Amino acid sequence: MVTIEELVQQLMERGGSDLHISAGSPPMIRINGKLVSTEQEVLDGETTQKLVYSILDNEQILKFEKEWELDMAFGIAGLGRFRTNIFYQRVTVGAVLRAIGSAPQSVSPFLGPAYTSEETKETLDNCKLQYALESDAGAIETAVRALQKGALVAWFDGAMEWGPRALGARSILANPFSPYVLENLNRFLKRREPWRGYALSGLEEAVGQSFRGPAVSPFMECDYRAVDADRFRHVTPAPGAAIRIHTVDRSGPPRFRRLLEAFGAATGLPFLVNTSFNGFHEPIVCSPRDAVRVFYGSGIDLLVLDRFVLKK
Repeated sequence: MVTIEELVQQLMERGGSDLHISAGSPPMIRINGKLVSTEQEVLDGETTQKLVYSILDNEQILKFEKEWELDMAFGIAGLGRFRTNIFYQRVTVGAVLRAIGSAPQSVSPFLGPAYTSEETKETLDNCKLQYALESDAGAIETAVRALQKGALVAWFDGAMEWGPRALGARSILANPFSPYVLENLNRFLKRREPWRGYALSGLEEAVGQSFRGPAVSPFMECDYRAVDADRFRHVTPAPGAAIRIHTVDRSGPPRFRRLLEAFGAATGLPFLVNTSFNGFHEPIVCSPRDAVRVFYGSGIDLLVLDRFVLKK
């Protein structure tokens, strides 16, 4: 059976604007206002539904089956993002996908302010705080030990991310294999509904072994499904739910990548829950002073400010 990824690849290669999927015809591409066949086989109702449902998570499927229509957007690494309308047509599922832009793979998201060790130390001393100044390896080792125990770790490293996702510069990290990870994040930190899930950051080369989905997702833009859903059951609010993933390659933030490597060496899987480092109803932290304020005003257990480590 043809996949959504293959159809979208053809859409982009042929310069199309829309992909139409419906039973009774082959997938069609709109090019310069005209519908053109993809020259695939004619789709039946079952195949159409499998194609469309492959881009939905469990919550989206339930909503669609209740309301009989769904508008959503999703991304495929290297191809872009797509606005999608899903509907019932003649008692079968249909969908129209519209290309809304390509991911800026060559643009670094780390365009925000950065702070020197001297500036960070000045902030900590000015606040009269106790801290440990570790080596890179020591700070990473301390963070990994805390994560293994189920602690919430705030990670502040280098230039701030510029965009909608925390990508390892201003992040709150957690162990996805901890039994209480969702309760700790939703109830005590983010104050969200208990059914809310969280994204993972992981080494790019390890993602394909544990998840089904695109090869890369450098901006945390794509959803994946775990090969072994039970292994990641503590981080998914519903069994088998999709997980958004941030893939970290060798050009990513070096210390964050080393943290993932160290956590993988300790647990067998180099993945961490990654959510934005911010206070309740506040923007992401920018400066060391922001980080300190949120750390002491929230349920975070450990703060790693570059090589400065603060514990409660």
